[in-house]
Amino acid sequence: MRVTDQDIIVPDLPENATWVNFEPESIDDLLRVGPVLIEFWDFARINSLRTLPYMEEWARRYASSGATVLGVHSSGFSFGKDEATVRAAIKRLGITHPILLDPEFELWQTFENRGWPARYLFGR
Repeated sequence: MRVTDQDIIVPDLPENATWVNFEPESIDDLLRVGPVLIEFWDFARINSLRTLPYMEEWARRYASSGATVLGVHSSGFSFGKDEATVRAAIKRLGITHPILLDPEFELWQTFENRGWPARYLFGR
């Protein structure tokens, strides 16, 4: 984890993003309410599947404190770029927190992300 005493600007969410379970107005709106945890994941990667129970629990546990958990599904496999396939996986896995579909790695590249799963926590 990279810790810094400088403010890090949170990248904007893509305007034309496809969401499952919820669509936030903007990242700034979420940060005004509380911290935001963003996780890049892929339903076809075992390490991503292992973190899902934690993400769901954190979303449930800290929602009353204003925290938001956002998943970003960026598939490393061609079949995971199909929206219907990802939606079916989200339903099958019982995921209830918001998921942004990032099949073209737009947000992934903005974050300069390097692997799955990866988490970024913003806010005070």
